[in-house]
Amino acid sequence: SASVVVEQLKNLGTVELDQAVRRGYGEKAFEIRSDSFRPMTREELRELSVHPLASIGIHGRDHLPLDICSPEQVRKQILGCKEDLAGITGIEPTCVAYPYGRYNQTTFDILCEEKISYGFGCESGKNLCGQSRILELKRSNPQGWWNIPAQCSAYRSRQPITPMAMRMLSGVLQLRRALQ
Repeated sequence: SASVVVEQLKNLGTVELDQAVRRGYGEKAFEIRSDSFRPMTREELRELSVHPLASIGIHGRDHLPLDICSPEQVRKQILGCKEDLAGITGIEPTCVAYPYGRYNQTTFDILCEEKISYGFGCESGKNLCGQSRILELKRSNPQGWWNIPAQCSAYRSRQPITPMAMRMLSGVLQLRRALQ
Protein backbone atom coordinates (compact mmCIF):
# COMPACT_ATOMS: atom_id res chain seq x y z
CA SER A 1 0.00 0.00 0.00
CA ALA A 2 1.01 3.63 -0.37
CA SER A 3 1.47 4.14 3.37
CA VAL A 4 3.99 1.26 3.52
CA VAL A 5 5.99 2.80 0.65
CA VAL A 6 5.94 6.21 2.34
CA GLU A 7 7.20 4.73 5.63
CA GLN A 8 10.03 2.94 3.79
CA LEU A 9 11.02 6.14 1.97
CA LYS A 10 11.24 8.04 5.28
CA ASN A 11 14.24 5.91 6.27
CA LEU A 12 16.33 6.99 3.29
CA GLY A 13 18.86 9.77 3.21
CA THR A 14 18.23 12.80 1.02
CA VAL A 15 20.14 11.55 -2.03
CA GLU A 16 18.68 8.03 -1.81
CA LEU A 17 15.17 9.40 -1.37
CA ASP A 18 15.54 11.67 -4.38
CA GLN A 19 16.77 8.74 -6.49
CA ALA A 20 13.99 6.41 -5.31
CA VAL A 21 11.28 8.96 -6.13
CA ARG A 22 12.79 9.63 -9.58
CA ARG A 23 13.00 5.87 -10.31
CA GLY A 24 9.49 5.15 -9.08
CA TYR A 25 7.59 8.21 -10.24
CA GLY A 26 9.73 10.11 -12.73
CA GLU A 27 10.54 13.80 -13.03
CA LYS A 28 6.86 14.78 -12.83
CA ALA A 29 6.94 13.98 -9.11
CA PHE A 30 9.12 17.07 -8.63
CA GLU A 31 6.93 19.48 -10.57
CA ILE A 32 5.29 22.20 -8.51
CA ARG A 33 1.66 22.13 -9.63
CA SER A 34 0.43 25.21 -7.78
CA ASP A 35 1.50 27.90 -5.37
CA SER A 36 0.23 25.89 -2.39
CA PHE A 37 2.77 23.10 -3.09
CA ARG A 38 5.92 25.20 -3.33
CA PRO A 39 8.30 26.13 -0.52
CA MET A 40 8.18 29.67 0.83
CA THR A 41 10.61 32.15 -0.65
CA ARG A 42 13.25 33.72 1.57
CA GLU A 43 11.31 37.00 1.51
CA GLU A 44 8.07 35.27 2.51
CA LEU A 45 9.86 33.49 5.36
CA ARG A 46 11.47 36.74 6.52
CA GLU A 47 8.09 38.50 6.43
CA LEU A 48 6.36 35.72 8.38
CA SER A 49 9.15 35.59 10.98
CA VAL A 50 8.38 39.10 12.27
CA HIS A 51 4.68 38.44 12.77
CA PRO A 52 3.89 38.42 16.52
CA LEU A 53 1.88 35.18 16.28
CA ALA A 54 4.47 33.22 14.28
CA SER A 55 7.55 31.28 15.30
CA ILE A 56 9.93 29.95 12.69
CA GLY A 57 11.54 26.76 13.92
CA ILE A 58 14.01 24.09 12.99
CA HIS A 59 12.88 21.13 10.91
CA GLY A 60 16.29 19.76 10.00
CA ARG A 61 18.47 20.81 7.11
CA ASP A 62 17.60 17.77 4.97
CA HIS A 63 14.36 16.52 6.58
CA LEU A 64 16.03 13.34 7.87
CA PRO A 65 14.34 11.31 10.63
CA LEU A 66 16.52 12.28 13.60
CA ASP A 67 16.08 8.99 15.46
CA ILE A 68 18.11 7.07 12.87
CA CYS A 69 20.88 9.66 12.51
CA SER A 70 24.25 9.47 14.24
CA PRO A 71 24.88 12.15 16.88
CA GLU A 72 27.06 14.00 14.34
CA GLN A 73 24.28 13.89 11.74
CA VAL A 74 21.69 15.12 14.27
CA ARG A 75 23.98 18.00 15.21
CA LYS A 76 24.51 18.84 11.51
CA GLN A 77 20.75 18.77 10.85
CA ILE A 78 19.93 20.96 13.87
CA LEU A 79 22.82 23.42 13.63
CA GLY A 80 22.65 23.70 9.84
CA CYS A 81 18.96 24.51 9.87
CA LYS A 82 19.36 26.86 12.84
CA GLU A 83 22.10 28.79 11.03
CA ASP A 84 20.16 28.85 7.74
CA LEU A 85 17.03 30.24 9.41
CA ALA A 86 18.94 32.81 11.46
CA GLY A 87 20.68 33.93 8.27
CA ILE A 88 17.39 34.36 6.43
CA THR A 89 15.25 35.85 9.20
CA GLY A 90 17.79 37.46 11.52
CA ILE A 91 16.12 35.55 14.36
CA GLU A 92 17.66 32.52 16.05
CA PRO A 93 15.07 29.72 16.24
CA THR A 94 14.16 28.33 19.66
CA CYS A 95 11.83 25.51 18.65
CA VAL A 96 11.83 22.40 16.50
CA ALA A 97 9.23 20.33 14.67
CA TYR A 98 10.80 16.90 14.29
CA PRO A 99 10.87 15.54 10.72
CA TYR A 100 8.28 12.74 10.60
CA GLY A 101 7.83 13.30 14.35
CA ARG A 102 10.88 11.11 14.96
CA TYR A 103 13.47 11.84 17.64
CA ASN A 104 15.37 10.15 20.48
CA GLN A 105 17.37 11.01 23.61
CA THR A 106 20.40 12.02 21.51
CA THR A 107 18.17 14.53 19.75
CA PHE A 108 17.02 15.93 23.10
CA ASP A 109 20.60 16.21 24.39
CA ILE A 110 21.72 18.16 21.32
CA LEU A 111 18.63 20.40 21.42
CA CYS A 112 19.38 21.24 25.06
CA GLU A 113 23.01 22.05 24.21
CA GLU A 114 21.77 24.33 21.44
CA LYS A 115 19.25 26.04 23.73
CA ILE A 116 16.20 24.92 21.78
CA SER A 117 13.34 25.50 24.19
CA TYR A 118 10.50 23.36 22.86
CA GLY A 119 9.79 20.70 20.28
CA PHE A 120 6.77 19.35 18.42
CA GLY A 121 6.20 15.76 17.38
CA CYS A 122 3.50 14.57 14.98
CA GLU A 123 1.06 13.29 17.56
CA SER A 124 -2.20 15.19 17.38
CA GLY A 125 -3.79 16.36 20.59
CA LYS A 126 -3.87 18.91 23.35
CA ASN A 127 -0.93 20.05 25.46
CA LEU A 128 -1.88 20.35 29.10
CA CYS A 129 0.08 22.19 31.77
CA GLY A 130 1.88 19.74 34.04
CA GLN A 131 1.22 16.84 31.69
CA SER A 132 3.10 17.77 28.52
CA ARG A 133 6.85 17.43 28.09
CA ILE A 134 8.26 20.63 26.60
CA LEU A 135 10.38 18.84 23.97
CA GLU A 136 7.55 16.44 23.04
CA LEU A 137 4.59 18.71 22.45
CA LYS A 138 1.62 17.56 20.41
CA ARG A 139 0.50 19.66 17.51
CA SER A 140 -2.69 20.57 15.77
CA ASN A 141 -2.82 20.31 12.03
CA PRO A 142 -6.07 21.91 10.82
CA GLN A 143 -7.17 20.90 7.35
CA GLY A 144 -9.15 23.28 5.15
CA TRP A 145 -11.29 20.54 3.65
CA TRP A 146 -12.58 19.21 7.01
CA ASN A 147 -15.24 20.67 9.29
CA ILE A 148 -13.45 23.78 10.62
CA PRO A 149 -15.66 24.39 13.72
CA ALA A 150 -15.28 20.73 14.76
CA GLN A 151 -11.49 20.96 14.36
CA CYS A 152 -11.33 24.15 16.43
CA SER A 153 -13.42 22.52 19.13
CA ALA A 154 -11.15 19.46 19.16
CA TYR A 155 -8.02 21.60 19.56
CA ARG A 156 -9.51 23.78 22.31
CA SER A 157 -8.60 22.85 25.87
CA ARG A 158 -9.57 23.98 29.34
CA GLN A 159 -5.87 23.92 30.33
CA PRO A 160 -3.84 24.81 27.27
CA ILE A 161 -0.17 25.64 27.40
CA THR A 162 -0.42 29.39 26.99
CA PRO A 163 2.41 31.60 25.72
CA MET A 164 3.09 32.62 29.34
CA ALA A 165 3.25 28.97 30.43
CA MET A 166 5.57 28.24 27.49
CA ARG A 167 7.90 31.04 28.63
CA MET A 168 7.81 29.72 32.20
CA LEU A 169 8.54 26.16 31.07
CA SER A 170 11.32 27.45 28.83
CA GLY A 171 12.80 29.32 31.81
CA VAL A 172 12.69 26.18 33.95
CA LEU A 173 14.40 24.23 31.16
CA GLN A 174 17.12 26.87 30.84
CA LEU A 175 17.65 26.92 34.60
CA ARG A 176 17.88 23.12 34.66
CA ARG A 177 20.51 23.26 31.88
CA ALA A 178 22.48 25.91 33.74
CA LEU A 179 22.55 23.80 36.90
CA GLN A 180 23.77 20.68 35.08
